[in-house]
Amino acid sequence: MGNSNTTKQAANYQPSLAAFIAVASLIVTTPAFADTLTLGEMMCSVSRNMAPFEKLFVGVAYIMGAIMIGIGVTQLGYFTDSINASRQYGISRPKGYLIGGSGLLALPAFIRLLVNSLFNFSSSSDAGGGLSACIPYAAFGGTAGNVGLDGLMLNLIMNIKSPMIFMLSVISILIGTFLVINGLVTASKYGQDPRTYSIPKILSNLVVGAVLYTVGMSLNEIIATVFGSSTIAGPGTVTSAIAFNFGADTQPFQTAVYAALTFFQLIGMIAFIRGWLILKKVGEGAGNERITLAAGLTHIFGGVLAVNIYRFLEAMDATFGTGFFS
Repeated sequence: MGNSNTTKQAANYQPSLAAFIAVASLIVTTPAFADTLTLGEMMCSVSRNMAPFEKLFVGVAYIMGAIMIGIGVTQLGYFTDSINASRQYGISRPKGYLIGGSGLLALPAFIRLLVNSLFNFSSSSDAGGGLSACIPYAAFGGTAGNVGLDGLMLNLIMNIKSPMIFMLSVISILIGTFLVINGLVTASKYGQDPRTYSIPKILSNLVVGAVLYTVGMSLNEIIATVFGSSTIAGPGTVTSAIAFNFGADTQPFQTAVYAALTFFQLIGMIAFIRGWLILKKVGEGAGNERITLAAGLTHIFGGVLAVNIYRFLEAMDATFGTGFFS
């Protein structure tokens, strides 16, 4: 009995072992995994394949808009039939379906209307302001097997910086489009239950959706509000101060500082987007001890400071009078 059980267990493991050997040999013998693909290229591939979802959202919105307009026209007909029907349906319900359906049926034009209302931005393009080229950079300096820790940090950050900004922009555009659609659908149901489908909930979806759709422009606007200029400062002053205060032979240290602060900028971009999502929940009345107006504003302005970390460090240096960057 013992030998037969052992034989059965071995037979059960054989397919798994064969599959493992096949996958391992495929990875080892496929040069694309080792020679060409980087983390930045993986991010670019994911981002480019996510971009068509915006058109899918728009297509779904067209269909939903046509259905809602049909429902609104039907209920408007019921409203004019008799007094009892008008009491049952009311004028607000068909009006809500007609307004929400019209917005969904003309979604790109409606989003441009929201964007122009917030940013006074006129463009024939529907793309969000934060969208940039997705170009993963190659390794900087050194040779294979002979790269210091500073080089490793710089290679990682520079390879994923542009792809991550591109990915965050695509994600923001998709979330913004979804929120605008959700706001219009909520607006179409306002007449059914004004407490559930409230004006604050509708406006929070529309406004935050428009902001996230144009996350690059909204980021520039707040940077200009805080620093007086929408330009994101470069690392020149910081690295020059390191070289001046610690001696000329500080290139590895300068490289490490640049890589760390660049990563800090990417974290700031994520915090900025999360801040707007927190404000949306607060506007809907879904806040709690962790989701508050203060938390949302902290994420937004903290993200702005992190994105423009070099200028923020210069401001702190001038405020405390340390003179490190002068």
